[in-house]
Amino acid sequence: MKLNDMSDYERGEHDCLIGQDIKDNESPDYYSGYDAEFLKDASDKERGAIDCKIGFKALIGKSAEYDAGYAEQYAKEQTVGGQHNEII
Repeated sequence: MKLNDMSDYERGEHDCLIGQDIKDNESPDYYSGYDAEFLKDASDKERGAIDCKIGFKALIGKSAEYDAGYAEQYAKEQTVGGQHNEII
């Protein structure tokens, strides 16, 4: 399949797979494809930390590892200057 024949979602997946930085000013489908591929191999703890970092509310009913990742990232961001340091 040629890059020009791909949907925006597929282009997002493709860019993530080849290690290209996410592009600016793309459609929501592009970002959904990139994110889905990026998170495919993430652990529950990493997913929790990422959800917190990007401002999502914690998801109810996830694993203890997800909750721990979210909580650690949240605590880190609440420290003085913590908004500029990453756990993951």
